[in-house]
Amino acid sequence: MDYHINLFQVTTTYKETRSDAENKETADLALRGLQLLSEWTSVVTELYSWKLLHPTDHHQNKECPQEAEEYERVCTWV
Repeated sequence: MDYHINLFQVTTTYKETRSDAENKETADLALRGLQLLSEWTSVVTELYSWKLLHPTDHHQNKECPQEAEEYERVCTWV
């Protein structure tokens, strides 16, 4: 059997040179994206840390079994 693989060529258009204003705009956009990712990572880390320090118990959540492990009380029973 003869197998053929078709490869699609992806082409992009770009200017050879960009102005300083365009370069600054691109750099500012990239910087803002990285700052947002950093903020979101911090928020998620803080929330996760708080939850690990404050697991639920049977008195706070009646659905949580009394014999639930600590990790289970943190992750399963909110």
